[in-house]
Amino acid sequence: MIGNFKKPRPAEAEPEILALTVLAWLSEEPDLLARFLALSGLQMTQIADAARDRGFLGGVLDFIMGNEPDLLRFATATGVAPEAIADAWQRLYGGGLDSGQY
Repeated sequence: MIGNFKKPRPAEAEPEILALTVLAWLSEEPDLLARFLALSGLQMTQIADAARDRGFLGGVLDFIMGNEPDLLRFATATGVAPEAIADAWQRLYGGGLDSGQY
């Protein structure tokens, strides 16, 4: 810690940072990464460019939330509460369909 600056933990970070944390974790999980790439239709060479897009980052969060065992593995490996993923997704998408915001 330098002065009053404290590096945020992933759960406290901006939703984009949390999504990038998930993406980094996926890169260390070959089977999950292969499934993510197959579902997204992307090639490995396209990930860096795609990661600049909020919609893609929301998709990363969708992916990890879509399978509870994978979500719990991520949570255990990183110390990020599963609820933080859902919160980050909400912040990326601004409330979703049932919020009245279209």
